[in-house]
Amino acid sequence: MAQPQRRGPCDVSVAGLVLRGSLLGTQSARALRSRAAHRTFRGRRPTQSLVPLWVPLLELFGGQELYFSYFWPLKYDYLYPQTLVDLPLYFALYTVVGSLLAAPVLAVLYGKRWYCSWVCGCGGLANTFGDPWRHLTSKSTKSWRFEQVSIHVVLFVAIATTVLIGLDWKIGQDHPLFHRIVAGDHWQDWSIKSFYGFAVGAILAGVIGTGLYPVFGPRVWCRNFCPMAAVLGLVQK
Repeated sequence: MAQPQRRGPCDVSVAGLVLRGSLLGTQSARALRSRAAHRTFRGRRPTQSLVPLWVPLLELFGGQELYFSYFWPLKYDYLYPQTLVDLPLYFALYTVVGSLLAAPVLAVLYGKRWYCSWVCGCGGLANTFGDPWRHLTSKSTKSWRFEQVSIHVVLFVAIATTVLIGLDWKIGQDHPLFHRIVAGDHWQDWSIKSFYGFAVGAILAGVIGTGLYPVFGPRVWCRNFCPMAAVLGLVQK
């Protein structure tokens, strides 16, 4: 059996530029450019090529892990007090400033596309792996109305969960029942915290938002449920 070709970080960058260019031009040109990018990835995944670059950086930052491309409320636990306390000061400042200041300001200047199309991994996955099912995305008025309700409901739940988790961090030790309902001590406790992680993180973002690309199209999570898209959409108006 022939061995797959090895691809390096430069190949990944080229593929990204190709896919960025696929946003322009005709439908047939987009499809051609997308196939070229997919061929670049053949035999070696981008994450496999980038891992050797991240290991020295993790050692430089004391072994701490941080997804620089994700901000609250998409990465919903980034503003939990427990998370901020455990992070080094520079990481904690990055998450707070990035989530509450930098991301909204950039949305005012460039619209939410700066994040959803250029930075976010969910958008990148939809634009690459989900491209063959782009035509399945509903454009009906009914779908648009559902989107306007569902995406802001998830945003409200994300904000409420963050507030409750912060309150629990402050008073949870003195109110064990409140702590049990809000945060719990184990994932199996089915607290508000674990329920949000399961319902939004696993079901909406994972099963429906990614696993059902062939049914609903690649942007079902981004359009209907992503709280980050909801925040940036409100700010850019």
